[in-house]
Amino acid sequence: MNEERLLELQTISYQIQQLQEQLQLIEEQFMELSVLSESLESLKHSKASDGLIPVGAGVFIEGAIKNTEKVILNVGSNVMVKKSIEDAKNLVEKQIHETREVAEQIKEEINHGLIELRKLEE
Repeated sequence: MNEERLLELQTISYQIQQLQEQLQLIEEQFMELSVLSESLESLKHSKASDGLIPVGAGVFIEGAIKNTEKVILNVGSNVMVKKSIEDAKNLVEKQIHETREVAEQIKEEINHGLIELRKLEE
């Protein structure tokens, strides 16, 4: 195998590895969004109650959930908006759909890369 083919093989292998890492991140995001969707659905049927409120890195504080009809969303640049549970759930479902589409595109790119690798290895 000449140097040019070897370099091309290494480049494609690296690209596939990067795509697989992206896919893993997308799948983690998908799982997080799915859990959020389920939580919003549960919240829709809840009444005000005491509970644990996450503050980050597995740390919680006890608190009272007073309003189960609205949630506050961070829409970027630390801008917060109040939305109904249903509106928030619809937004999350849209993000889930978009995440699935991105995952499918990445899988197609990985498959294309694997086909290219096989051709070069012949």
